[in-house]
Amino acid sequence: MEIKVESSSIGERIKKAREEKGISQKAFSEHGGWFQSEVSRWERGKRNPDVNSVIKICKVLGVTSDYILGI
Repeated sequence: MEIKVESSSIGERIKKAREEKGISQKAFSEHGGWFQSEVSRWERGKRNPDVNSVIKICKVLGVTSDYILGI
């Protein structure tokens, strides 16, 4: 079985989902309990969120982990 992965980064997908929900980066970080600088690093592709953060991101943004991970 072949798994197809999207070409965009995790950070790009987080940013896209956040913007589509009309949530500012500051509000998103506060709601998720992260520092805004951490969210910024994710969105710029400097770091990837850990597994627990991915779960929380999905809940906050109402998206699936498959979407965030690009599967």
